[in-house]
Amino acid sequence: MRHENAFGSKAMPLIECPRLDSFEISGVKVSCQPDLIVGDRFPSNGSKTGCAVIRAQKRPDPAGCKTEKTRDDRANYRREMASYILVVAKMALVANGCNMEDIDPRKFFVFDIRLGERITMPSDRISREKRIEGACLQISRLWDFATPRPGDFVKDED
Repeated sequence: MRHENAFGSKAMPLIECPRLDSFEISGVKVSCQPDLIVGDRFPSNGSKTGCAVIRAQKRPDPAGCKTEKTRDDRANYRREMASYILVVAKMALVANGCNMEDIDPRKFFVFDIRLGERITMPSDRISREKRIEGACLQISRLWDFATPRPGDFVKDED
C-alpha cells in the first residue's frame, strides 16, 4: 500500500519554518519565507534539510484559459516561477544558518494548489542561482537612476 498525499509526496519530517531574516544578493535585499522545513530541526546542524512552499495564489490561473496553448503556457509559467522560488529559498536557508553540506535538493518542494502538482528543485539550480545574482546586480546598478511615476505612490487617506 502506498501512502502519498494528492501531490505524490510520501511521509517526511516537517516543522514550521521560523521567520527567516532578509539577506543580500548582489547588493539587493531579498526576503523569502518558506512555509515548512523538511527536516527535524533548523538550523540543520548536520541533518539533511530542505523546505516546502505551499503556493495557493490564484494568478495566473491555467484553468481560466480559452485555448489549450494558453492553458499550457500559464501552467509552464507557474512551474518556472516555482523553480525560481525554490532556488531563492535555498539561498535563504543558507543565509539564515543552514550549512551548504546539509542542504538536500531532494527535500525542496513547491506544492502548487492551482496545478495540483509538486514541483521539485530544478536540476539547473546552479545556473538559476547565477541568473538571480546577475539580475540582482543589474537592479543594484540601476536602482539610483529609477524615477517612480506619480501613480506609483500610495496616497494617504485622511
